[in-house]
Amino acid sequence: MQIIKQKSLKQKENKNAYLKVVEKAYIFLIKFVKDNKENQNIVLEFIDLFLDDIELGVHALELITEVFRDSENLLTYPLVPLIKKIASDIDLLDIETTKKATLLSFVPVFMFYKDQCLKDNQYLILNEFTSVSRKNSNFLFVGPDGHDELRIYMAEMKQQYLEFMSDEKLMAEIDVPPEVSYTINYIQLISFAAKGKNASCETRA
Repeated sequence: MQIIKQKSLKQKENKNAYLKVVEKAYIFLIKFVKDNKENQNIVLEFIDLFLDDIELGVHALELITEVFRDSENLLTYPLVPLIKKIASDIDLLDIETTKKATLLSFVPVFMFYKDQCLKDNQYLILNEFTSVSRKNSNFLFVGPDGHDELRIYMAEMKQQYLEFMSDEKLMAEIDVPPEVSYTINYIQLISFAAKGKNASCETRA
């Protein structure tokens, strides 16, 4: 934890070395809290610290979601500031980066406690990620221009698949454009928010 607390190192010349070390620290903490209620509660008090590191990569948010995954903390922790911060940070990222889609894929964790849909959390997340004050929904392939752009992406992936089928490779190497990945994850997020006969979310979605 002390490694992550060394904020001053981020501005030094050895920033890349620091980032490699902090990445290892986050990977360790993710394994430390996974399926371990006691360890999740230990790490919970440092959530704000991890939130500050979302800009560094994907592991900070991955750790946060592992702390809350199927945890009773979902029922008691004040999630509003947390979700607002996550939505804002994702909103600021460029659509061309895979990080935007990856971070978004972690968010559904906050909507479910084991097999139970958390309606308040579903509505909170839906409200934040569809807010007109954010740009999260601006990247969907809507309208004639959006449809044309999506067709171009699909044609590129189809060409990659055809090249794979005519080659002797054992595994297909098809690159899904970040824009498409983000759109898929965004639609999944909306569908998760409406899961469980949540009338308020269904109406907003």
